[in-house]
Order: sequence, then C-alpha cells, then structure tokens
Amino acid sequence: MSNFPNYLFKYCPLSDQTIDQRIRPIFTERKLYFSSPKDFNDPFECNVEIVRFTKNKERWRDFMPGHVKRMHPGFNRKQRRGLAKTRIKERQYENVNPEHIYDSLKTRFNQHGILCLTEVPDNLLMWSHYGSSHEGVCLCFDCNNEFFGRANKVEYLDVCPTFTGPDTPDRELIKAIFYSKHSGWKYEKEWRIIQIQGGGKSHIFPSGALTDVYFGCRTKEKHKRMIVEWSQSMSQRPKLFEYHREKRVFGLELHSWGQMSGN
Repeated sequence: MSNFPNYLFKYCPLSDQTIDQRIRPIFTERKLYFSSPKDFNDPFECNVEIVRFTKNKERWRDFMPGHVKRMHPGFNRKQRRGLAKTRIKERQYENVNPEHIYDSLKTRFNQHGILCLTEVPDNLLMWSHYGSSHEGVCLCFDCNNEFFGRANKVEYLDVCPTFTGPDTPDRELIKAIFYSKHSGWKYEKEWRIIQIQGGGKSHIFPSGALTDVYFGCRTKEKHKRMIVEWSQSMSQRPKLFEYHREKRVFGLELHSWGQMSGN
C-alpha cells in the first residue's frame, strides 16, 4: 500500500482503576488489548444491515449445513445433515427469520478483536474522547513489522454496508463491516488491526515497535512516573515527550519530557 503510514498512534486513557490492567502490560509484557465490537461506544460499529433474503434453493442448500451446525452445536453429523435436508425439502427458508441469522453473525463478529489506531497524535477531540480529557497518553508505534503492517485504513461512509442472505459474508463484505464508520468520525483518521477470535484479549507486539510516548497536557505526575519507570525496564526504551497547550491558539506543542517542567 503506497500510502501506508510509517507510524500509527494509540490514545490511551489513564486512571487508577485501569492503568495496571491495560497500560502496564504494554510496557512490561509488550501486550496491547484488542476490544470486542460489542464494547464499542458507537452502536453502528461492525453492524451489518440485512436488507433481504433470496429464495434461490441452490444458495440455501449451500448455506443450510453450516447454519444448522452453528445453531445446533450439540448435534452429531447425521442429525445436522437430516435437519438441513428437511429444511430444504420443506422450503422452510421461505419463512426464515432474518434476525436469527443476524444474531448469529453478530455473535461471530463479536468474538474477533479490534485494535484502533490513528494517523494523528495531536487531535484535540481525540485527546478529550480517548485520552482521559488530556490526562492520558498517546503511544507511537513503528509500522515496519508484520504486526502493525496488518493494519487497514477505515473508510468513512454515510450508508451502512448491506448484506443479502443467506450466503456467509465474503471477504470484501467482512472487510467493509470491520473497516467502515460513519463519515462523522472522519477526523479520527483511523486504522485498525483485526485479530480473529481475539476479542477481549491482549496480544503481544514486536520488541522495539513502541518508539515514543506522548503525555497529555494534563497527565498526572504520578502516572508519568509510573510510565517512566516501566519504560526504563524495556529492552528498547521508547522516547518520552509531553504536550503543552499553545498560548494563543487552540493547539498543542510537543516537548521532550521534562523540557519545561525541569524533570
């Protein structure tokens, strides 16, 4: 990808309740937490709108065995085949409830993990939304490795991706579902990494990939000290910076950590 960024950034909130669970492992274990789509604050995230179902018998014959297996995991092979055959023979698919298949898809999607990253480390709105109102940190990651090289750019749309059943969503549709958001979020300039079956879990990133740490303009000193200590224990230490408010404009100035505070 010609426009793939050299670096991507991750805004992280800091609080006494979460710093040990989510932030410490980044420095001490090189682990990043991948969220499940069900935990996102936007209800339109990873949402597929099923608009209609075909009544083509051949397409349902291809789809039904896998669907029965997912809906009845306790059935043996003979039972699954029998039920699938019965449903096709009796044309039960003509009265299928779309919500049942929709719920099945959502359950499967929610098992995957998503790491949200961005191209910009100094966006005021993102510091407010994702960086504990500027009390958090922003982490800079080198993308010249296999882990971050998997990232895909989010596409911003005004219309949700749609799905015509019963086929299992193909690669392009799955990509559209996971890598699309409403155009109102365009300012985030987001990139995402998907970890199959990895939702709600932490995953190890390469040594040296974390290159910089940016403290917010309100980051508490006790949290800074913790992160400084953890950074010093890493085999390849990230550089430390801090943002300060610009005096006469709405903006942030980046300084080496301690440059103005005398640390």
